Amino acid sequence: MTWPDELSQRLRERLRSASAPADRGALIRELARLADGDVIVEASSLTGVDHRRFGLLVTPQGQHARVRQADLPPALPADLREELVHVLVVGRGLRRPDRLMAADALLRRLSPHTHYRNPTQKAAARAVLTMPGGGVLLATMATGTGKSLLFELGIRWWREQAEEGVHPVAVVLVPTVSLALAHKDACWRFPGLEGAAAITGDTDRASRDRIECEFLEGKIPLLFVSPEMALGRLGNTLRTAARPVGHRERPSAVRARLDAIFVDEAHVAATWGKSFRPEMQRIPALVRSLRENHPALKTVLLSATIDDETHALLRSQFGRGHGHWLEIAEGMARREFDLVQHRFETSEDRDRAVVDIVDVLPRPALVYTTQVKHAQAIAAKLKERGYARIGVFTGETEGDERKQIVEAWRRGTIDLVVATSAFGMGIDQQDVRAVVHACLPESASRYYQEIGRAGRDGHQAFAVLLTAPGDAKLAVRLALGTTLRLDEAARRWNAILRSAEYAGEDPWTGWQRRRVNLRAHGDQLPREHSGKRNRRWNESMLIQLQRYGALEIEASESDVDSWQVIIEPTYADLWEPELAEGMLQRLQEVRTAEEAAANTAVHDFVELWRDGTRCQLAALFEVVEAGQPTAPPCGHCTVCRSAGELPAKADGHGGASVQWPAPVGARNSARVLLVDEHRLQMPHEWLPSLETRGVEQIVAPDDLVDAIAEAWAGSTRRAGWVLAWSEVLRNTAPARPFGVPTAVVLPTSPGERLRPFVLAQGWLREGLISFWVAPPGTEIDHRRLEDIVTNQPAIDLPKETLR
Repeated sequence: MTWPDELSQRLRERLRSASAPADRGALIRELARLADGDVIVEASSLTGVDHRRFGLLVTPQGQHARVRQADLPPALPADLREELVHVLVVGRGLRRPDRLMAADALLRRLSPHTHYRNPTQKAAARAVLTMPGGGVLLATMATGTGKSLLFELGIRWWREQAEEGVHPVAVVLVPTVSLALAHKDACWRFPGLEGAAAITGDTDRASRDRIECEFLEGKIPLLFVSPEMALGRLGNTLRTAARPVGHRERPSAVRARLDAIFVDEAHVAATWGKSFRPEMQRIPALVRSLRENHPALKTVLLSATIDDETHALLRSQFGRGHGHWLEIAEGMARREFDLVQHRFETSEDRDRAVVDIVDVLPRPALVYTTQVKHAQAIAAKLKERGYARIGVFTGETEGDERKQIVEAWRRGTIDLVVATSAFGMGIDQQDVRAVVHACLPESASRYYQEIGRAGRDGHQAFAVLLTAPGDAKLAVRLALGTTLRLDEAARRWNAILRSAEYAGEDPWTGWQRRRVNLRAHGDQLPREHSGKRNRRWNESMLIQLQRYGALEIEASESDVDSWQVIIEPTYADLWEPELAEGMLQRLQEVRTAEEAAANTAVHDFVELWRDGTRCQLAALFEVVEAGQPTAPPCGHCTVCRSAGELPAKADGHGGASVQWPAPVGARNSARVLLVDEHRLQMPHEWLPSLETRGVEQIVAPDDLVDAIAEAWAGSTRRAGWVLAWSEVLRNTAPARPFGVPTAVVLPTSPGERLRPFVLAQGWLREGLISFWVAPPGTEIDHRRLEDIVTNQPAIDLPKETLR
């Protein structure tokens, strides 16, 4: 069954339950599109539907009706209508094919998966599983390509390998409540992770106390919480779990050992952390405080995209002072989207067009804006137009309503959500078909992240960007976050200085620490800057100074009214009242440069859509991905369509060869294990012989790797690393075996085909091979295999004798 057929089945189910004529009209329009413009539906489903509004030509056929697509809404601008006519033709092929990778034995044993989804996921999962103590891993993988496997498989492996009486646990920091609940629900379907839990602001006190208790007892393997929660009321619980056995502040009843902290959607630290969620940029302080008790704590940063600015921020905040840092990036542009862009003369014209486009938009669909009031206004217009299967999700949406919208979206009882940026983040909704931006996002990265919430199944999706005058100014303002004028900043900083107390020296750097009162308030500050608002301004100012490198904010056991900061010596003058204003002036210059950079970034994002010479998706990808990698033409943007450019072959997933620098294990000298061709196809017969001789990794022909992983999974508690020959012989980014005792299984057909397998691989000559496994009589260049690869006699498996 093709993907349009599968989606049509789901949409027909939704059509039967849809009561509002507008919802039914939109669903019928999409059913007709998926059927190449002509579909049969029950006549009753058309009751009350305005055929002309939804572009439907209806021919009654008794209890049914034949429905054909007609024109798009005539009120839309002619060039936009023409673009939509082109892109709304169904593309039936898979636009982002995942290339399944051979499973390691532990993946088969500890998860419900029989393969890795792609080379990047395999490389990232292996990096998590082999992380050295204190390591930091930055994994960048597209939305929907399986980042959650990293914490799911990681904690299962660490718990299996732990000594008796120790129960490793991990914390996953997530930016939204919906994402925390979605991850928790997914874990409950993962064998061994049924005890996973989430604590949100809506969790009642009794439930929170129970979850914290069970977490410390080691019964909860994965705990999903927000940064604010981890830095606040849960801070002491996390520090307790990180303390070593025997520590005076670790109760004897505690069985948990905090092994890792995962930061999901790590890119939001660079944007949300600038103003309205300052705790996002205090996550590094939390990690440092936990490492004071547990230096071997692992840190994993996960995101779909990381641009250069965010990469620099994460590297400076998480990588400094730690010797183990590793990056794995997919490095492949998402190619599911048909891109459409149009600029309107007024925002009113744009908003009217949004309402018209929704009538013909593929379902399910998302409409994004940057302001709460704008989202509410668009949703109100859509409801006036008769839509009922719709949700509005903004920063002002209350907790219970948020849960209801997310659940309705996942169940399919709503097809359309109008939202600000948070909705959809990390939610594993595979069949979302369209994203409309009724705004100019504050960055190319936000735009790319948000369109990535459609097409997660790898099939055709639509990204429609509709802008209007004034959008660019708003985008710059959002990109910069809130800040203070120099005179007001000086008055506020003087109040903070008066509250500051010496707090010793940082044991890692020797730099001075000070504790500052977050409620400090100067007499000359505006009255409206008081109470909670005064505290938020103080927090924002300290966060801004941290971004500029003037100080580092620490996580402490009591963050209610004060923060502890580490003073960067270069900015020591900032703490001297008579010199502070001059230093603030210097930092204001940094702010000015930041403003100029934000203006340039927004301008470049706008120009990206106006440039008619380059593939828009390729240009976008260069902006949003650190290191500015290149991408081939997509074949689905305005420029490619105008030029008749067909989709070019993608370069493939990256990161396959990336590993931690230290070897995982020792190396052995090579031997040859002879197994006849028939028995070679039955790994369960010869794997035990290799395992007893210490083999931890196997490189084998593609047609054998599944059987090897399955057989090995049932016979060992080792990792059982498995690589297919196609993985190590890739033209781009070939995989590299680990430095552990390895067995190489040669293809069963001897001859010249063996030469590249044996002679072309540099790693084969590095002493990694413990055993060569091949049928008797295997020759290379007319010489016996055992005469080429070893000076020791071969082992004949059936007899376990030397030859």
